[in-house]
Amino acid sequence: MLARYPRRFFSGAKKLSYACGTSDIPLSSETIGGMLRRQANERPDHPFQVFYQKGIEYTYKEFDQRVDEIAKGFIALGLQPGDRVGMYAYNRPEWSLTQYACARANLILVNVNPAFQTDDLEYALNKVGIKCLVMQEQFSHSHYVDIVRHLIPELGADGTTRVNSDLVPALEHVIVTGSKRHKGMLNFKELYSIYANRDADEMQHREAEADFEAPVNIQFTSGTTGFPKGATLTHHNLINNALFHGLAAENDADTRLCISVPLYHTMGMGMGNLSMLVHGGTSVYPMEGFTPDISLQAIDKYNCNSVIGVPTMFTYLVKEHKDNPGKYNIADLSRGVMAGSICSEELLRKCESILGIDYVSVSYGMSETSPISFQVRRDAPRDKKISTVGTILPHTEGKVIDDKGFTVPVGQKGEICTRGYLVMDEYFNDPEKTAETVTPRGWVLTGDQGIMDEEGYLEIVGRVKDLIIRGGENVTPKEIENILLEHPEVQDCQVIGVHDEVMGEEIMACIQMDNPNHVLSRTDVYEFLHGHIAHFKIPKYVRIVKEFPLTVTGKIKKNVMRDEANKILKEVHPDNWEYDHDIYV
Repeated sequence: MLARYPRRFFSGAKKLSYACGTSDIPLSSETIGGMLRRQANERPDHPFQVFYQKGIEYTYKEFDQRVDEIAKGFIALGLQPGDRVGMYAYNRPEWSLTQYACARANLILVNVNPAFQTDDLEYALNKVGIKCLVMQEQFSHSHYVDIVRHLIPELGADGTTRVNSDLVPALEHVIVTGSKRHKGMLNFKELYSIYANRDADEMQHREAEADFEAPVNIQFTSGTTGFPKGATLTHHNLINNALFHGLAAENDADTRLCISVPLYHTMGMGMGNLSMLVHGGTSVYPMEGFTPDISLQAIDKYNCNSVIGVPTMFTYLVKEHKDNPGKYNIADLSRGVMAGSICSEELLRKCESILGIDYVSVSYGMSETSPISFQVRRDAPRDKKISTVGTILPHTEGKVIDDKGFTVPVGQKGEICTRGYLVMDEYFNDPEKTAETVTPRGWVLTGDQGIMDEEGYLEIVGRVKDLIIRGGENVTPKEIENILLEHPEVQDCQVIGVHDEVMGEEIMACIQMDNPNHVLSRTDVYEFLHGHIAHFKIPKYVRIVKEFPLTVTGKIKKNVMRDEANKILKEVHPDNWEYDHDIYV
């Protein structure tokens, strides 16, 4: 396996922060639907996907046959090549089946975060023109059927399942998983039977004509200017990233990967699901959401030898296994893939000593790069494994630049940039935002700050973009600020990320009151935001401030606000106070 790792060439005498990954393995030109067809023919009886809590197991052949039927069902609904299909659900069989059926029918899958509430959903549907929405009935406290009915109250009033709404004009079909029928909506099981011979012929035609460079997926990704943008990814982006990330993670046909991250992230869909397809392995999904005990049960039952997750998930897995010695047999577990936010040295050590993982492949990237660009490999020196995100992947370039766009010498801090096959096609129908992120020479400006050493190892040291990463979820402060500013008692507000041992960062809303004698508690803010934005975007802390620290040019110094808030939170234990130092918990 080590012989297949890429050679990496770096800049010459000037020792600039530039790296180029090379490999004897060429880029693939397959489509996702075509690769599934090939793997189903080559390993028909090999386990492909397991849904532990649902008790559902698919071989490659069984899964491929189901995908055919669903793809033909989509065609029977009148969906044309390039139409967008939204998937609004957690990890369940229909999510993955829809993913591959869209690829086979030349449709574009849109990952809709299931934490989205009415406002978020309306934005997503209209931003990329979703024509068909597939969703689950409910999960936890989210009732998706009710959310859609609130958005489209006239749904089903004409006695049909055809959507006709001025609020979401592109939407034509809503499909619900589960056994119940809902007025104005199709049931997912109907996709298996509504097609005719002409739809089967059309599917074969589309499969034959599929272009590996065509868009196949849209990922909503947070930026710094408000609402999410739709990063549009191609078959070529996703297949090759799954290939080369998977090689570094040592994925192969014997890999049984526990996927606890959500499929609506590129991490779950690409680094997990697609990587198992590319390498012929088995995906094991413990349950729809994430709980550490169910994940360890699934690892135990299916003898998983690898697990993928954000650092927060590994923290919970470590605690669950440590607190319940002998409860789970995870002797086969030896590898892990960790991404989504910066990992601490202590967590890596616990993964080794408590979970028995002898190789944690820390990975770095973003949705716009499909997603991984840098990754730690097994042969990395120990100090690099615990302090960096590794080296550049094959067929990919990386560099670190200063604020004028020049590549900095090794050892100096700057903005991380990446270039290559992995760069997104565009932000969907948004050339202005695309141009802000992708330079004319094809470099993606990540917004993250890093330091590259002489060997090409990259250390993440901060973010240029004012983005909060809470438990692997990207949160845009501007989106929360815009809504809070609608509160009649709020004069101004700034949202910042503060340190949290488990989540990496938590959200704090710093609020200036219109009446300085009034306050808003955390409960007040929760009630005002609840139902309008996803639950993970609602601030854990609320701080009432009289003024904001400013630069000489009048810009608010969020770094000063973060430092001050972190100091207060470190000194005062939350269990002892409800409101102290102007902070509500």
